[in-house]
Amino acid sequence: MEHQPLVSIIVPVYNTERYLSLCLTSIVNQTYRNLEILLINDGSTDSSEAVCRQFMAQDPRIQLFSQENQGQSAARNLGLDHMTGEYLMFVDSDDYIDPAMVELLLDRMLAHEVPIAVCDYVKIAEAEAKLGPATPSEAVSGQTMSREQVYNVVCRTASRSRLNRVRFLILPCKLYRAELFQDLRLPVGRVCEDEYMVHLIYDRVARIYSVDQTLYYYVQTQTSTMRHNGVRQVRKDVIWALTERLKCLQGYGNPAYIRDTAFEILTHTKAFYEQSGASPQEVKRHMSEEVAEIRQITGRTFFFPKCFLYMLFPSLYCRLRSCYRKLRGREPN
Repeated sequence: MEHQPLVSIIVPVYNTERYLSLCLTSIVNQTYRNLEILLINDGSTDSSEAVCRQFMAQDPRIQLFSQENQGQSAARNLGLDHMTGEYLMFVDSDDYIDPAMVELLLDRMLAHEVPIAVCDYVKIAEAEAKLGPATPSEAVSGQTMSREQVYNVVCRTASRSRLNRVRFLILPCKLYRAELFQDLRLPVGRVCEDEYMVHLIYDRVARIYSVDQTLYYYVQTQTSTMRHNGVRQVRKDVIWALTERLKCLQGYGNPAYIRDTAFEILTHTKAFYEQSGASPQEVKRHMSEEVAEIRQITGRTFFFPKCFLYMLFPSLYCRLRSCYRKLRGREPN
């Protein structure tokens, strides 16, 4: 690769002392060397900061910034404020990456002249987390995707695409041209901020490159966003993010995107209030409020058989679902 642009890697750090060394080792050992590594200590109360300082003493490419605990969004924003690279990557401090991830994604971005390259990820048990050899370039295949093709995966919940939908919905697993974030910052105080950001980012690009190779390793830990914040808080913020996405999608004129996003909002709303212990009648009321908001945003009323069966006969729906789950041998949510 003749052109060697600076790549900034932003790593928010909060109480991940058990996993941080593997994460940072995977970054400092990248086959692509022209890196700016920004570690954002978000008020850690364990020895995470000490681990960061140990790595910083050994590698001049590392910079450490500390702030009071404000959450992952604020930490990433601080990194965005200080980065100087032409390209940008996010890595969570309890995950790790393939030693060739930066090189492979940057090579595809330059070769295909796209502002984003995305790879696949795999969930891995904590006990099995270990750094392997760098993936050779010849082992990586992929494809250029238009924004419409990306949205067909992101927005179409019933999509039969072989591509892993989640990798397009999260901020890691990607290399970006830094200019995409010039006036974009993550919403502070929210979790699953990725759901909010993706439509704003894709709205700025015409094409991306998708690598059909696992280069990002998502370690299943006790400090993950889902476990730390709880399923209900995550779902609440996903509802908010999807509602914002629905507003953005109005400009694309594709009713399938809007319909599928509206359906996601209603299903998350139903699950959120059920998990809150609300009665079927209360859940019905909240879903009706969401239907009204969706109608106000889109100017349309969508018909989703499952959702509206629940809203018409909530108690009967719950009984039928319970019987169905027992017949299938499935535990209730």
